[in-house]
Amino acid sequence: MLTCKEAAQEISKAQDGRLSVPERLMLAMHLLFCASCRQYQRQVHWLAEASRTLLARWSDKRLGEDFKQRLRERLHRCDATGEVIDPLTNSPDGETGGNRKDADSRSPR
Repeated sequence: MLTCKEAAQEISKAQDGRLSVPERLMLAMHLLFCASCRQYQRQVHWLAEASRTLLARWSDKRLGEDFKQRLRERLHRCDATGEVIDPLTNSPDGETGGNRKDADSRSPR
């Protein structure tokens, strides 16, 4: 009998269609007795379907040339200076978070 960890790995392999007949049988046997793994299998299936749906919806979308150029410039600037640019403020984000307050002061109390 498979453990839940092994079953989770087999569920992922099954999603890719990479299970042999004996592996499928072992997984089916485990799923008969394990409600948690059946739920996990449903969730994996749902995520795969949602991903396919989103991919189909957005597959014809392309990035604009102006966006690509800005992205190239930002990457070049980061590569040249070694700085990490905060995408929200468009400013350098230092090792301690730049001019942001530390994490403790941001968290609600």
